[in-house]
Amino acid sequence: MTEGGPSWSEVKARLADVLSLSGAERDALLGTFSPSLREAVEGLLGAHDTSGDFLDTSPINSGAAIRSLAESMRRDPLLGEAIGPWRVRARLGEGSMGTVYRADRDDGLFERTVALKVIRAGLATGPASGELRQRFDAERRLLANLDHPGIAGLLDGGTLPDGRPWLAMELVEGETITVWAERQRLDVPGRVGLFLGVLDALAHAHRHLVVHCDLKPPHVLVETGRAGRPQVRVLDFGVAAALGDGATAGPHTTAYAPPEQIASGAITTSADVFALGVMLFELLAGRRPERSASGAVSESLSSAAAPEARRRLKGDLDAILDRALHDVPEARYPTAEAFAADLRRHLRHEPVQARPSTAWYLLSRFVRRRRLAVAASGVVLAALVGLGAYHTASVTRERDAARREAAKATATASFLTDLFRTYDPDAEIGDRVSARDLLDSRVARLREMTTDPATPGLLEAAARAYAGLALYDEALPLAQEALALRRADAATRPAERLASLLLLSDLQLWTEQYGGADSLTSEAIALARGQRDPAILAEALRMRANYVAVTEGHARADSLLQEALAIQRRTLPADAPELAATLHVYGMTLVHSFQRAQAVAPLREALRIRRARLGPSHPDLAQTLTMLGVALSTSGSDRREAVRMLVEADRIFDEALDRAHPEAATAIMNLGHAAWKDGQHESAEAYYLQGLALRRSLLGPQHHTVAFSLNHIGYARAYAGDLGEAYARYDEARRILERSFPEGHIRTSHQLVAMGKIRRRQGRYTESAALLRDAVTLRERVAVHRPKLIAKARLHLAATLLPLGRRQEAERLLDAAATRLTDPTDPDWPTLNTTYAQLYAETGRPRLAARHEALAQQ
Repeated sequence: MTEGGPSWSEVKARLADVLSLSGAERDALLGTFSPSLREAVEGLLGAHDTSGDFLDTSPINSGAAIRSLAESMRRDPLLGEAIGPWRVRARLGEGSMGTVYRADRDDGLFERTVALKVIRAGLATGPASGELRQRFDAERRLLANLDHPGIAGLLDGGTLPDGRPWLAMELVEGETITVWAERQRLDVPGRVGLFLGVLDALAHAHRHLVVHCDLKPPHVLVETGRAGRPQVRVLDFGVAAALGDGATAGPHTTAYAPPEQIASGAITTSADVFALGVMLFELLAGRRPERSASGAVSESLSSAAAPEARRRLKGDLDAILDRALHDVPEARYPTAEAFAADLRRHLRHEPVQARPSTAWYLLSRFVRRRRLAVAASGVVLAALVGLGAYHTASVTRERDAARREAAKATATASFLTDLFRTYDPDAEIGDRVSARDLLDSRVARLREMTTDPATPGLLEAAARAYAGLALYDEALPLAQEALALRRADAATRPAERLASLLLLSDLQLWTEQYGGADSLTSEAIALARGQRDPAILAEALRMRANYVAVTEGHARADSLLQEALAIQRRTLPADAPELAATLHVYGMTLVHSFQRAQAVAPLREALRIRRARLGPSHPDLAQTLTMLGVALSTSGSDRREAVRMLVEADRIFDEALDRAHPEAATAIMNLGHAAWKDGQHESAEAYYLQGLALRRSLLGPQHHTVAFSLNHIGYARAYAGDLGEAYARYDEARRILERSFPEGHIRTSHQLVAMGKIRRRQGRYTESAALLRDAVTLRERVAVHRPKLIAKARLHLAATLLPLGRRQEAERLLDAAATRLTDPTDPDWPTLNTTYAQLYAETGRPRLAARHEALAQQ
């Protein structure tokens, strides 16, 4: 050691502190060092690069370290040389201990690029060489025992002719986890989910009794893994310790190290847990936590976050981070695995171990997981209050009806009293009944009130409550019974009967009873046209449009909605909720008819009305936010605004319905669409899978919306090259749609085209041609009003016929398709022109082939 100079351990520790800062913070810290310490640290800073702390872990004299850095500036003799089976191509970085190179496999057996670590030549001999070799051998030994996709693994190792050891590691090229999460604009659950990958990797290390000892964002990168999915990779176990060796604190970064490691005491897996806690804190709050002089964390996660994020971070996440960052090691999570388990409980809205299990806390978690069910009694109440308000207005108009309405009010009060008596807030949690139980236990009583004038309204209220729980099969018979009672009662007003018709038709649409919905909406239109109340007619037109959109295509619903809007604009205030409902449906039909830009204006108007009339947390507002977000993200508008709307909608569905509703699944799917448009394909597929699972659980595995989710997953799998899985998803969706819709429905043709394209990519041309020929035949029969759909099916059939040698038929189909596919921005434009180019090349027309090759690149 140089006389009077700083020790290597001091230089190393201070270098790590400086590297964790930037700009003015770094300069300020350097200003506190002694001149000799600052000189040593600044010398090492100049050489620090992407190589990681392997380059800075030597216990050598700091003056020698700086001199060795100067030597590295000369031409490196290892560049271009062979080291074992590897050929050194470039120097990635260097430091006091050694150099990291990019190297390629050079023995012809297979192709592979690695990060090659080699001890610096000047350090292979001398008084520190023994300790250096021990550290190098320890790293090789530790890494050899760690085999996990989240850990950059050891591939090879050996010794150079001059005695220097080397390691060949997986080369990880990605972004630090904090940078990647910010660039992807991940929300809180997305960031927690990403961080679980880090915890899983460290859990693997901990199970093998290995502590990393220096975890921080530069040592956790995110790269693109299989099928385009993000893969977290933990680097630099070069300073790791084996627990069985009586591990003590070694080189570390003070900003992430626990108090006991800073004090150079013995370390356990809880030291990594602390560092992981700091990283998660930074990932969620945008900065590291404030700490006292002893290293203890002195602030909570939510207090450090931006004001708009505090509500999402307060509570469970605060408690989880408090435990992970406890200054007493024994009070933390014992391992990364335990840390991960509590985060997963939080994501599932289950009680976390970091919080005391009080009755109120356990109840709050139950309500969080089943918010809609617990609130269903409130749904019933709201429905009945609305019913009562309607009837109160009737009293002022019809004196003779007053006695009827009073009887209804009495029956309603009795029903509610009996219903809510069961729900005792002072009862033990296990003794309480759910909203489903409340409804089930009292609906039987309603059926005993067949002569009571209030019964139809109460049955409809209960049906709406069941529908709010997505229990459509339970809601349907109640709505049917209510309509039967209305029809049998000569005193039923047309508005009451119409409301019953529309409720039942809506439920039949959800349960895919399309024949019944057709009959009911037609009856509603006929009833409404016979009345003088235009508002009733507009409502009937909107519901008929819903049916037509689902069964015949959204474009067919346009005229009905235009008529409804014209009526409502003449007769209703500009902020009427009924107008907003029709505007929403109209915008939705435009979106699904691929008129996304035209959909923006009516959806913005609907959003304005619903924000003003419904408040910030109503599910109807979330529906409009979702649809407007889709319109914006798919029409070339501001995608950032689109994502903000979709995220807001997801928040509302989460808070108001606990995502336990089909509309929540729609919002999740649309978040996936926005992510896909933004190039975040892995995130998009995760949303699609989540939406699929929710739809299956709420609606059953054979509902037509399940098929829609399967289609998006099939598309994602096809994009990733997993053609077998893509075909299976498309085929499953086809079978569902064939059961859900009448034979020969246009939706079946979409499946045939998708499946035919997959078979073509697989080289199974005969199967592809059969599928696509069926699609062409079906579309020519049922999609005359949509000629572009016919053109696309013809195009893909032509592309499949060419490899089968059917050139004349292929050319006829191409020429027919080309008359409709004239837009260079159409997704099928490249396919059209590459198919033409192939045809002309095969038939001796090279100039035309070259022309279409050029057009395909536009």
